Amino acid sequence: MDQNRKDFYQYYATMMEPWDGPASILFSDGDIMGAVLDRNGLRPSRYYVTNDDYLILSSEVGVLPIEESRIKSKDRLKPGKMLLVDTVEGRLIDDEELKNYYATRQPYGEWLDKNLISLHDLKIPNERVPKHTKEERQRLQKAFGYTYEDLKTSILPMALNGGEQTFDLMINATPVGMFPKVEASPVEASALKKVKTLFDCIYNPRQTRLMQDGEAADCQVIGGLDMLVWQAVAAQEIWFGRQFKNEQVERVIAQLQEQL
Repeated sequence: MDQNRKDFYQYYATMMEPWDGPASILFSDGDIMGAVLDRNGLRPSRYYVTNDDYLILSSEVGVLPIEESRIKSKDRLKPGKMLLVDTVEGRLIDDEELKNYYATRQPYGEWLDKNLISLHDLKIPNERVPKHTKEERQRLQKAFGYTYEDLKTSILPMALNGGEQTFDLMINATPVGMFPKVEASPVEASALKKVKTLFDCIYNPRQTRLMQDGEAADCQVIGGLDMLVWQAVAAQEIWFGRQFKNEQVERVIAQLQEQL
């Protein structure tokens, strides 16, 4: 990525948080129509361009019956990319051209050099931190967007423990394919140090590398096989009123694990 675009993104990162989606957003002012996809690409957004100058965009292909002979090109929106159609000029503007145009309209790098202040450059004053009344503190928290969850789950643990918060639960539902490899893991082992409970939805193989790393990090590990059995137990209790002891369920899980 060239420096102009880096400066452009860094400048606007001070005003807007990264957008994870999942969503595909369409916009128009009557002359220009555009679409943008979240940076993770979790929402499909596909389009056709026809020989008679139609652009058809939808979440899936085949929404409208289009003869193959009419299709000039077909593509999909990619993660974090934009699509723009200028109906006045009658042309399709791709993501590269669009962002290069806006990234060079203003001297973003110069603005950053003159105005951006990093935390490590701030001098800590040798003064007592001002105290606020409960009403003043709540007013400031509302003004700056702090929620009860932010205070309880993020700020308070950091203030008490002097470190980053731990995550109560991590869930892995990554598809493993037809021939899964036990040694492969979608998460670095070091990231599990902050996790209390690890839920791996994979039940074949029975013991994944992620589960092994979770046990080594002293996490409570729940596998996909456990999930299937406990879901069946819950269904029996809800629909038929049958009660099962934990020992019975754990015995069934152990028997199934031996068979896999």
